[in-house]
Amino acid sequence: MNLKGIKTWLPSELRKQDFVSSSLVDLYTKQGFEEISIPSLVDLQVISKTNSKFSNEIFKLVDKDGKVLALRTEMTQPIARLVASRASELEFPLKLFYDSSIFRYKGVATDDSREIRQVGIEHIGDAESDLETVKLVLDSVKQLAIKNYRLSITDAGIWRAIIDKYPDIGARLHDMVLAGDLISFKKHIFADHPLLALLTSDVDALEASLGLDLSGIRDLLKMDDAIVFDPLQCPDLNLYTGLHFNLHVEGQGKLLARGGRYDNLLKEFGKDLPAIGFAFYLPRLMSVMADQCLLPGQNKKNITNNKVLKIALSKGTLLQGALDFLKTQGLLAEITNKRKLVLDAGPGLGFDKVELLLVRGHDVPTYVEHGAADLGVVGLDTVIDSNASLVKLKDLDYGHCKLCVCAKNGLYQSVADLPNYARVATTFPNLTNAFFAQKGLEVEVINLYGSVELGPLTELSDVIVDLVATGATLKENGLEIIEEIMPCSAVLVANNSSFKVYKNEFLNLS
Repeated sequence: MNLKGIKTWLPSELRKQDFVSSSLVDLYTKQGFEEISIPSLVDLQVISKTNSKFSNEIFKLVDKDGKVLALRTEMTQPIARLVASRASELEFPLKLFYDSSIFRYKGVATDDSREIRQVGIEHIGDAESDLETVKLVLDSVKQLAIKNYRLSITDAGIWRAIIDKYPDIGARLHDMVLAGDLISFKKHIFADHPLLALLTSDVDALEASLGLDLSGIRDLLKMDDAIVFDPLQCPDLNLYTGLHFNLHVEGQGKLLARGGRYDNLLKEFGKDLPAIGFAFYLPRLMSVMADQCLLPGQNKKNITNNKVLKIALSKGTLLQGALDFLKTQGLLAEITNKRKLVLDAGPGLGFDKVELLLVRGHDVPTYVEHGAADLGVVGLDTVIDSNASLVKLKDLDYGHCKLCVCAKNGLYQSVADLPNYARVATTFPNLTNAFFAQKGLEVEVINLYGSVELGPLTELSDVIVDLVATGATLKENGLEIIEEIMPCSAVLVANNSSFKVYKNEFLNLS
């Protein structure tokens, strides 16, 4: 029986993992880091005391004495606790590395697995180690010969300052950006607002408007062209206190590494010491190295410097509007062969080549999230229903419609009139469940892939949740709207890693 999110490894696969981990460990050892080992089981109270980030992702168990234990969800916290409790025996600054697994109930931004092998470092007791740490991340990538990467950096103080200076909208803006919703973010920021500097990554403007010293960011940007400043990056403000960074590779849907400064964590365990660290996520690292033919036994291949942009387009009613939009950006977006699924749109948008992928509407967020496409054009309803992790860049202002609850004419006045456990047919199960849960109504959601209007006509369902444009189809089938859920239109979305690599190009799309 295969368990979701749990992988088994053959000897040949383990040898490749060990090749990668030993390459990193050798590098860290030469830089004066020493290995540390942390138990897989930790006290649940310790996790809850300082960090609720993984509260819904913890594997819990009870020992014979009734104490609630948990499989560790991360390495930083238990290391911080150990160092704080044994500080009198240690010499600082302390440089530690680990090669261990963490366990989470569901996948996260870094990996879909439940057991994730990490190789990482913690540098404790040195408040001036930002440059050294970032250099070590870059040296790690170069040690493995990985190409087409970006290290996006920011400072946790930026969002703290925003929330303090703009208490009426700061927290909401943070949540919008954290969810990748730049469409809503732009609607809340008027022309010439100082926070527009977040979109331009203007260090000077942010310093001036927020009263911050970002000289550390400037110093890091001078180190390597692969380092990019992204103030739209939202670190966990409960953990990170300063520098924060994510490692992205073009064409990947997940992060390769993450880290930053967490100067307040050890204080929670009784020892006030500055600290910084990072972790590489080995399964994701293996995937990238396999794609780039960098693992033992693979034939090496040259990674070209050609910039290729892939755009997933929703087939159907939204397609022509998407093509019209791309034409305004200077792309050759004509479809002469309707059977062809990958179209060459020529060079444009600053790229050597642009490819258009014609896919089913509900698949667009999946292609974009997992890195098979850099951009996508699809309905906002589909994006929200997918729960995909991506960046909502722009409302394209066409394909306007609304998502509605519909029933037979005269049967119900509103959703409040529905019977208990009413059956609801829809192609938007997540949005539907969320809507009725918000209303406090218990319903049975039936997922369909087309002809949803047949639900009430065949007694399959009491009502439907579907998109309504003119309402003609409803009228022809004796149906009417009893409640509107949300307005919808076509939106431009981006892959998270592609957005880091091509942020300026994407934000300049008019």
